[in-house]
This record gives sequence, C-alpha cells and structure tokens, in this order.
Amino acid sequence: MVQRYVFSSGQETITDFLTAEGIVCITPWADQFFSFLSRACSYEEEGRRIKPRIVLSRNLIKSRIVERISNAYIVPIKKVRVGELHFEKNLKSLIPFCRSGWHVYIDVEGESVGYGIFRFFSGPMGDCVTDSLFRSEDAAQEDVAAVCIEVLSDFELKFKGFKREMIIDFRLCGSENSRMEDVIGAAVEDIVSGIKDLRDKEILCRVFDKIFKLSVAQVHGTLCAVVKADTQMPLTILEDGIWLPEPIDISTIALALLKDITDIYMDEKFYGLIDVVLEMFNMDGITVMDTKGRLLAYNAFVEAQATAKRVSGGARKRAMMALLESGVPELVGAYFQSQDGQVIYKGVKRDA
Repeated sequence: MVQRYVFSSGQETITDFLTAEGIVCITPWADQFFSFLSRACSYEEEGRRIKPRIVLSRNLIKSRIVERISNAYIVPIKKVRVGELHFEKNLKSLIPFCRSGWHVYIDVEGESVGYGIFRFFSGPMGDCVTDSLFRSEDAAQEDVAAVCIEVLSDFELKFKGFKREMIIDFRLCGSENSRMEDVIGAAVEDIVSGIKDLRDKEILCRVFDKIFKLSVAQVHGTLCAVVKADTQMPLTILEDGIWLPEPIDISTIALALLKDITDIYMDEKFYGLIDVVLEMFNMDGITVMDTKGRLLAYNAFVEAQATAKRVSGGARKRAMMALLESGVPELVGAYFQSQDGQVIYKGVKRDA
C-alpha cells in the first residue's frame, strides 16, 4: 500500500492560530475549509487566477470596530445556520469579487454564519483593510474575533489576527525571503526621491506604497525600471518600447486630489489612471517610472547581457539583471514581481 503524507503540521498550526484568536466555530465545515486553503494559492475561476482575501470572524460585521472605520462598505450576501456544510459552494460565488479589491467575510454570530463582501474606501493614501481592522484595541471588550487570510504567492498564505500573524509555507523547504513591505518600501523611496517638499514626499510614499501593494494583489507579474527625473526620453537601452509623449504624472494628480477631496472628478481621474498603470504593469516588457513618480513608458524591452542570460528564472528576472548590469547612469533601480508572487527591488550601487 502506498502511504500518503500531508502537511499535517500546517493544519495543526492553523487550527491552533484560530483557537488562540478566539475562532473555534469552524468544526462543522473544517474539512472544506482546509480543502479550500490547500488550493487558495493557485485558485482559478473561469480560467482566471484570483488571489483570495478572506476574513474569518466572530461577531465582527455588526461590531463597533467596523462602525468606527470611516468609509467602510459591507455587502451582506447570505446567512445560513452554523451547521450547514456548503462552505465551499458559498465561498465560490464570492471570491471573484477579490479581483476588484474586495474582501470576502465569513462572520459567525450565535447560531448563524453570514457570508458577504466588504471594502474600506480609504482614498489614495489610506490604510489597507487589515491595517485599519486590526489596529483596533476594542476586540477584547466586544467579544470579537477575526483572522484575515491572504495569498502572498503561489506557496504562501498569510494569517493575521488581533493578537499575532504568521505565514504558512506549502513548500517542502522553506525560504526566508525579504518581507514584501520592506521591498516595496525600498522601491517607493527611490520613486519619490526627486520630490523636494518633505510633506509631499511623505504623502506620496503612502500613495505609491498602496499602488504597488495593489500590483501584488492584481497583477500577474511586472518589471519596473526607476530612472532619474531629468532622464532624456527615450532611454537608449529601452528604445524598444512605448514612450508616452506626456508622462502620466501620478504624483501631481494624487496631491491635487488630496488637497481637494471634494472634487469627485479628480477622484475618478486618479482611480481611472491607476487602472491604466496597473494594466501597463501587467503587460510584457518593462514599465519605466522616474524619481518624481511619473510613468514614462511601458512595454519596453532590453537585450539580455551575457551574465544575465545565466541567471536562473524567467524573462523578467533576466531583463532585470540586464538593466542592472547595463551601467546606464540614468538608472536608479529595478522592481521585479514574479508570477508566483516573489518581489525584489535592487537599487543601482554607485561610487561616492
């Protein structure tokens, strides 16, 4: 008989995590829950990949914690008895909304379970759902429990609760990669390094941090070159690309919106342009941004250097190495996001 081995320690760890966070109510549909988690990192609907974002909670949706979060919008979809076993069926109809920035919630309240979606409309520089939700200190007083489950990559699930957070790695050999927040932070720091006003720079750091985290959630893979703000366009090494006659000035548009939040047309313009930027990120080739937060080009290609060709990985990683080895003085750094969720930022080291 062939023996089957499963990642049982991971299942036990998740169960212990949920219990410690005060969620002990999944027993009726535990098998379906863990079956879903086993497929979450490679989840597809209609042939399209989706990165599920789910909040499993107890007494959360009607709590003061959610009421106090400005611009929170909740769409209840269905309410069932705790003992109902159609967990995966109920979830299947909700996960596609994650593509548009929504979170799915499963909230247990007494003998019933509520299914739905929610989103916090926090503007260009506002906190993400998990930061807004888990910052509250009212959970203990209100008998509320919640755990957010997010897909980080093709093999990593992140669990975050009020008390702690952890990552489940489905690989047989673990790897200590740089934290996504640190990688994006380094890239954003260079992207706004040409902004002179310190207050504007601080605001734009938060704006671009949010944009790049959206990229991780929604974009299949990308490579972004960061160049000096005074770069002559088109950059010779990236001539084979689409250079915009007028750069998309994300920084100026974001700052204008934040200075006049009553301008609904500016709000629509900003989010419409972010959709364009994310679509450019998602295309083949390299997207080019400068150190004043302007998008200059997309779908650009570079010829791989000899050493870059020996780098293990796909075309984007080889292109990143070719950029970094090119010696082009205008280049500041390169941001890489792989199809499986790995993120890397490498700045160009220059002699003092």
